[in-house]
Amino acid sequence: MFRGAPGCLSAECRLSDDAVISIVQWESEEAWAASLVAVQAAEVDLAYDEREARPREIVRVVAG
Repeated sequence: MFRGAPGCLSAECRLSDDAVISIVQWESEEAWAASLVAVQAAEVDLAYDEREARPREIVRVVAG
């Protein structure tokens, strides 16, 4: 979804016992914001997919 967006440095998915974990890194705060706007404009529901058993939990982690 974000891979290939301008400013996206990397995007990967990992599996745990009960979840799929997506990790995306951007080059800047501005690149993150622009990617989020582009995904929302494409009408992608970041919170839920009907194939999932429960709503997604989205946690944003920012390096300090």
